[in-house]
Amino acid sequence: MSQSSIHGIEGIKQKRKHLSIDQTVDLTEKAERGYSVTQLAQEFNIGKATICDIKKQKDNIKKFFAQTDAIGNRKKLRPAKYTDLDSSVFKWFTQHRVKGIAVSVHSIRNAAERLAVKFNIDNFKASTEWVCQLKERYDIINKKICGEALSADVGSANAYKHKLSQHMISNNLSWF
Repeated sequence: MSQSSIHGIEGIKQKRKHLSIDQTVDLTEKAERGYSVTQLAQEFNIGKATICDIKKQKDNIKKFFAQTDAIGNRKKLRPAKYTDLDSSVFKWFTQHRVKGIAVSVHSIRNAAERLAVKFNIDNFKASTEWVCQLKERYDIINKKICGEALSADVGSANAYKHKLSQHMISNNLSWF
């Protein structure tokens, strides 16, 4: 066997590629529909042996995919250590973002540590690494909260519109 057939083109070793869970589920579904190993290897740009390994694990992959609500760009089937805590922190995060409240890493850490106490989780430390993993699991990205929609006081605006229209009617004023 030549060096080029072992390591790919011209003897250059290929960089290891990891598929996300979504891609892996897509691959297993295509394999079930009859795609060949060669076709899948070309489409997903991975080795044939990797395709065979994924096909052997298809039941575990589908089970994990069905049970986990936070797939995002995950590449590992290992669930979070504290799944209830994770989902509670994510729920807290989304509630704050819906209200237009900026959520920093520091506030996520504080919320996680408060919730860990409620869940009776001893020796929990919401480290920066833990927050990064949480953000990756739930596909949380930092976005600036801006725009008039979040800062507008709709109640005051409606009251002003009503007061203005009453003033215009009482003084015989027209819009144009």
